Amino acid sequence: LKTVAEKVKENPATERLIGAADFKPFAFSRRRPRPGSAITQETTTVNFTFGEAAQLAEHYKNDLGIDRAMLVVAGWIRRGYDNQHPDILPAAPEPGGNEGLADCSRRVKSLGYLFGLHDNYQDMYSDAPSWSEDYIVKNPDGSLFKGGTWAGGQAYIICSRKSLELVSRPQNFPEVRKLFSPDAYFIDCVFANPPRLCFDQKHPTTKADDIRYKVQLCDYVRKQGSLFGSEEGYEWGVPHADYFEGMLSHKTGSHAANAETVLPLFELVYGDAIPILTHQSDRLRPDNAEQFLDHVLYAEMPVYFFGNHRYWTDPAQDFRPQAGSESRMIFARGGRFKLLDQFIKNTYEVLSPLNRATAMLPMSDHRFLTEDRSVETTRFGDDVTITVNYGTADYRTAQAVLPQYGFLIQGPTLTAFYARNYGSLTYGEPTLFVVRSLDGRPLSSSRSVRIYRAFGDRRIEWKGKVLNVETEQRS
Repeated sequence: LKTVAEKVKENPATERLIGAADFKPFAFSRRRPRPGSAITQETTTVNFTFGEAAQLAEHYKNDLGIDRAMLVVAGWIRRGYDNQHPDILPAAPEPGGNEGLADCSRRVKSLGYLFGLHDNYQDMYSDAPSWSEDYIVKNPDGSLFKGGTWAGGQAYIICSRKSLELVSRPQNFPEVRKLFSPDAYFIDCVFANPPRLCFDQKHPTTKADDIRYKVQLCDYVRKQGSLFGSEEGYEWGVPHADYFEGMLSHKTGSHAANAETVLPLFELVYGDAIPILTHQSDRLRPDNAEQFLDHVLYAEMPVYFFGNHRYWTDPAQDFRPQAGSESRMIFARGGRFKLLDQFIKNTYEVLSPLNRATAMLPMSDHRFLTEDRSVETTRFGDDVTITVNYGTADYRTAQAVLPQYGFLIQGPTLTAFYARNYGSLTYGEPTLFVVRSLDGRPLSSSRSVRIYRAFGDRRIEWKGKVLNVETEQRS
C-alpha cells in the first residue's frame, strides 16, 4: 500500500492533484441509430472545441482565481465519446483535430493545471477498424460477452489480458503521449465491475488473473509518467491509481428518500492513500447543498458542473435551479460573478485548502452527533476536525452555531465556517468565511494569512480584534 505522500515521491505531479478541482468537458459526441429507439439517424454534437476547452481553463485561472485544477477532456477521440474504441486517433476533427488538442494541452499546462484525457480499454465496438472477436471476453458457451449500449452502439467487453496489448499499441497511448503529453490519463471502467472470468481458450482468465492484468494496465500508464484515474475503485487498485472517480457518489446518493446510511469505511482505511471523487454524471451543482457538505465532511475535491462552450458569456446558459431546489442554492451567493461561477469560486475556496491540509492525513474518526444522524463530524490526523449540519434545526458547537447546511472546519492552518455565530460574534445572517495560513505555519503564529469572505456579515474575530472583510484580506 502506498500513501499519497509516497506517491508524491514517485511522481511529483501527484502533489498538483492535491486541492485540484476536476473540470471535465465533454468535447464531442456522436450517437448512432438504435433499433427500437427514437434515435433513427446519426447525430453529432460539439459541446466544446478544443480551443474552447482551453478557454474554459483560462477563465477559471484568470477570472475566478482557481489556482489548482485538472482539466480532463472527454469525447476527444476520432469518432467522439464512446465510439469505435480502441481506435482513438487522430483526435476528432470536429472540435479541432490533433493540432487543436495539442494546443489545448499546451495552454492548459501553461496555467499550472494538470491536463488529462479520457479513454477506454474495456469496451470494443464491432465497427472499429481493429475489431476482432479474439479480443473479447467469452462466455462458457463461447459467445461474446456484451457490455452496455452506448453512443456508439453495442459494446463488447475486452478481456483484461488483451487490454494492455491494446493500450500499448504504437497508435494508442504511446502516440497520444507524443502528440498531447497528458499529465493524467483516465481509463474508464477499470474498477467499475467485479473481477470477471474469460473462457476463451486463447486467453483464459480467472478472477485473480483479471485483477492482475488490470493492475498491469494501471501501472503501464503510471510508469509513462501520467497520473492514472478510473471509475469507481477497489482496495486492490489503491497502490496502482492516483484517484478514484465515482466512489464519493455512494455518499452523495445517500440523501435520496429511503437511501441507506453511508459510513466512510473506505475513507477511514484508505483516505491518506488515494483521493475519491464523485462520478462524472454526479457533478457538484449549485442547487445541491447536501452534496457540497459531503465533500466538506470527507475533505475531498469535486468534479464540477458547468455549461458548454464559453458558457460564462452566454446569458442563455445562466444557471437555473431545478424546481423546488431554490433553498439549496445558498453557497452560490456573493454577487461578484454569475451564479454558477460564484458557486464554483465559493466552494473551491473552502474545499481546496481543506484538501491540501488533509490529503496526506488519515481520516481518524467519524461520528453522528444527533440521534437523527443529521449532524456528522470527522477528524483527520490529530488536529483537523470537521462538523456539518444537514438538519433543519441549528446545531451548537463550542465555537459556532451552525444553521441548516452549516459547517465548521478547524485545523492548525485552516479555519472555515458557514455559521450563524462564530466566537463572540452573532451574525444577522449566516456567514461564510475561510481563514488559511499561506506559509504553512499555524494560524496563531503565521506571518501570512488570507481571509476570504464569500457572503454574509463582513465581521470576523481574528487575534482578539474584529476585522471587516469585503472579499479578501491578508494579514
